[in-house]
Amino acid sequence: MKTIYIGVSGVAGSGKDMFFSLLQKQLIKTNLPVHRYALADDLKKECSVYLKKHHDIDILSCSRKDKDLVRPFLVFHGTLKRNRSLGRHWIECMNKRLSKDKPEGVVCVTDIRYNEYEKDEVNWLKKELGGVLVHITQEGIEPINSEEEAQDPKLRLDCSYKIEWPHVSGSLEEVESQLLKYVEQFISWLEHELGHSLSSECKNE
Repeated sequence: MKTIYIGVSGVAGSGKDMFFSLLQKQLIKTNLPVHRYALADDLKKECSVYLKKHHDIDILSCSRKDKDLVRPFLVFHGTLKRNRSLGRHWIECMNKRLSKDKPEGVVCVTDIRYNEYEKDEVNWLKKELGGVLVHITQEGIEPINSEEEAQDPKLRLDCSYKIEWPHVSGSLEEVESQLLKYVEQFISWLEHELGHSLSSECKNE
């Protein structure tokens, strides 16, 4: 079974995790395995001991409020490690996980970012993995810091597919029902790009 890589980009709060949740629910119908990965998972692991000891925050399971509180520290550590490795530190951490897990079906990396290095995360996703990049914007959601403000237009420019969805309020079920069509449209686009339905991936196993 060929692995299909989908990267997701967008500012904090734009709905990247919602996109994955809806995508997973739809692809379950095709019997394709769906896996979620995030480059920031390794960042959180590297910072978890320090944040727990000095700020009593468990970054692996904290609230959005606490995450927003320590976000500047995460950005500092993440950027420093990325710059010292010419953009490769978090990519190589992810490569090790993918090599170990050997996931099949659909792999969704929910936090693709942009930087100035030639072999950055966008290049890694699209050229090294042969994946597609989805960029998400949500009405009323703006960048939360200067890094996002600088990165987001470039990610939007380099993406393979754009989703622009409205701000929707209500219960989780109500929100999902109103946003589902955007994910269904993406799946149709992806199948067109692949030249076959996603369900055929299982039949060709």
